[in-house]
Amino acid sequence: SGGGLYVDRDNGVALTLDSCTFTGNSASDGGGIFVNTFNHFVTLFSCTFSGNTVTGIGGGLYIGSENPYTLLSSCSFAGNTAAYAGGFYILSDNLAMTLKNCTFTENSAFIMGGGMYINVDNADLSLTNCDFTGNFAISGSGGGIFFRVDNEAVLLTGCVFKYNSAFVDGGGLFVNSENDEMQLISCAFEVNVANNNGGGLHVNSAHHHMILALCNFSSNTARYYGGGLYVNSDNDDMDVTSCTFKENTAHLHGGGMYIGSNNWDMIMADMTFTGNVADGDGGALSMVFDNFHISVSDSVFYNNRAGVAGELSLCLCPPL
Repeated sequence: SGGGLYVDRDNGVALTLDSCTFTGNSASDGGGIFVNTFNHFVTLFSCTFSGNTVTGIGGGLYIGSENPYTLLSSCSFAGNTAAYAGGFYILSDNLAMTLKNCTFTENSAFIMGGGMYINVDNADLSLTNCDFTGNFAISGSGGGIFFRVDNEAVLLTGCVFKYNSAFVDGGGLFVNSENDEMQLISCAFEVNVANNNGGGLHVNSAHHHMILALCNFSSNTARYYGGGLYVNSDNDDMDVTSCTFKENTAHLHGGGMYIGSNNWDMIMADMTFTGNVADGDGGALSMVFDNFHISVSDSVFYNNRAGVAGELSLCLCPPL
């Protein structure tokens, strides 16, 4: 492991790298850097990971640890490849991690997490002004990012997911979460593709609170459900405010958004759905639910199309 740099210590590692480049390295895990420690501080400024290759996990960067603090600022991941996490993989418990102004471009994972794979419990995560463009999950989910989180506080602000694709779910972003809170503020999902569900964003959650505000979903495509956004949830609540769903496509249901839920509360306000298309039902929005409460206010549904219920489809039945 660690084609470029290998760090493995039981306790107390402080690693700071500034303006370093890791290119063309190869390993089993962590093509550019492999870090496996306890109670570490990893800080990377303006580092570049490009063209690194692994047979396992973390084409550019692999971090596995407990009780760590991790900061990446203005780092770039481009053209890295792995089975899991083409660009960056983090496996951790009790994590504090911040990514600012980082770019993930044309990384690929044979299975999950084309750009990035986050696999954490009990964490505080923040991604600000990060760009995920042209990343690919070749046979799995999460073209841009694959999130597997439990008991987390997650904040994404000003992030862009564009031209990413996944063979299964979540062309731009895939989230599998439980007992956590996730906020997406001023994020954009554009021209992402999922071969199954959730062209832009796929959320599979339980006991989860999610906030979407000032987000844009445009020209995303899913083969089955949720061209822009797909949510499958249990005992959750979700607030969606001032978001736009434009010209997204699902070849079955929910061109703009698909919601399948048990015991769920949802508030939508100041929304715009325009030009979304579903070959089945719900050109703008399709909801399949059991014991569900929804409030929609001050929203515009315009020029959406579907085989059934061009604007909005509701089904009071168990979700698919």
